[in-house]
Amino acid sequence: MNPHTMQNIMYSVLAIWSISFSSFTFAAINPDELIKGHPEHLKIEVLASHKDNRGGKSRVSLAAKVLEVYRSESGLVAGNTILITYLQDHLHTEKEHAKHRERVKKGYVGPQFFTYPPALETGEVKEAHLAKLVEAGASGRVYTPTASQYSFEPSWVNY
Repeated sequence: MNPHTMQNIMYSVLAIWSISFSSFTFAAINPDELIKGHPEHLKIEVLASHKDNRGGKSRVSLAAKVLEVYRSESGLVAGNTILITYLQDHLHTEKEHAKHRERVKKGYVGPQFFTYPPALETGEVKEAHLAKLVEAGASGRVYTPTASQYSFEPSWVNY
């Protein structure tokens, strides 16, 4: 085989290999992608905040006043009061975060670490990316966060 042909084959293999493996770096999700398209996109003020801690988990309950509606599939309007409820699993989060730190130390490039929404405090004003909670026992204006740790972050996305 001629050296020029061998060199072309080597370059082709290297190009295919680098394209194939570099595509894994695109697996990370842009936070803007996580916060667009949810049924409820609101600006809220937290009227009351309660956190029930048990066994490494917390049940967070927020009473919030809707200040502004960017989008609402459930028909919310400014002035409505809603309940936002969600679970934080601290043990699971720490375990996953430790695994992620170890992968990063080894040069791992990939999706970012996802965690639970933060517990907000009374008086905080935030954007909220939510969905109406539809499960046994939930009735009325009960919602849950839908964008992991970005659930109460401002959106830069135009819908």
